Amino acid sequence: MGRFSATGKSISPDYSVLIAELVDDHPYYVQQLAQQVWLRTNKSVNKEDVICLFPVTGLTGHEDSSRVKFSI
Repeated sequence: MGRFSATGKSISPDYSVLIAELVDDHPYYVQQLAQQVWLRTNKSVNKEDVICLFPVTGLTGHEDSSRVKFSI
């Protein structure tokens, strides 16, 4: 059982992949963005939740930010 479902929340596989793609599979930022999405989701994650929270990870100021994929 995943962390989202263990707490009564859901995230589709597509949005899980989107989180990883947005931060270019960087483990720390995947964890940070997923946590922010989880904290701000009442029941079910939607695309806007992920996109709106992306800047919260701090990756926009990271030296590798040029590798981030924004085409969604």
